[in-house]
Amino acid sequence: MTKRLTRLAIWAAWVGVIALGLAVAGATYEVTDDKAIDFLAQFGAPTLALCAGALEIALIWRRWIAAAGLVVTVSALVFALQGQWFPPHASSASPTTRIYFANIWDENRDIARAARSVANANPDVAAMVEFSDRHRAAQARLFPELPYRVLSPGNPAYAGKPGAVIASRWPLRPLTAAATWNFNILAARVEEPGAPFRLIVVHLTRPWPFRRRQSQADQIKRLVAAIETPSDVPTVVVGDFNATASGYLLKALMAQENLSAAPAIMGDWPANLPGPFRIAIENAFAGTGATIVSRRLGRPTGSDHRPIVLEIAPTKAP
Repeated sequence: MTKRLTRLAIWAAWVGVIALGLAVAGATYEVTDDKAIDFLAQFGAPTLALCAGALEIALIWRRWIAAAGLVVTVSALVFALQGQWFPPHASSASPTTRIYFANIWDENRDIARAARSVANANPDVAAMVEFSDRHRAAQARLFPELPYRVLSPGNPAYAGKPGAVIASRWPLRPLTAAATWNFNILAARVEEPGAPFRLIVVHLTRPWPFRRRQSQADQIKRLVAAIETPSDVPTVVVGDFNATASGYLLKALMAQENLSAAPAIMGDWPANLPGPFRIAIENAFAGTGATIVSRRLGRPTGSDHRPIVLEIAPTKAP
């Protein structure tokens, strides 16, 4: 009797993993603003890692039926993640610009570690959210090579009044700055010689079920308003979206605003998990006239998010 129950439990585990993987893959394929389905779609990468590990175990144990089901599941997840991993983008021209983005975490006191992370990336432009009073006081340590800086208002709902910052090698022209409950936006024109661009930095709230169903969608509307403000230079958007490019929320944003995404193969949150189990919620998008050549993770800052480092460039003339 005990052996039978053990076998049933093992098969239930195989079936559960396969069902979870297929559900997540299906949620990624589904084009709907249903919040439960969109929430499930955020977990494609860690679910793929789980199913790949289960497949390895099934092969080692010679559980061929389970292995066959897991091969189908892993294949479905890999296909579902192609848009996040390998998004289409226009051909780039020179020069390239390096942008560093981090959710530094408003309670992060490790200024030295954050400064080393920025220095290692050697960016032309750096942007951060959850940039609190202690970080504002340490700007010279964090951005010694980036003398031009603009900041958003601090959010009075939290201790330390966290906001956003953009620091640059080149002059900045402030455009938009706002901080409300669990939302931050900051935009500036970066006067890069020969290739100026508009940089919009955002921090969206957490998704349903942690916040009300329309919270992220309402904040995306405010981002759209900033993107659609007329600009004579290309637009680049970076931020902590608390959403991946595999979900409906960001797919809809890209389609509506004709944005191309940065490739996000390795996730960035939570930072203390192994790479394959992290979720890519730090994202970047380029509008007409610009393209994102690459995205990689930066060194840890002491935050629960890993920073991302981007190479952007103008698009080639047709």
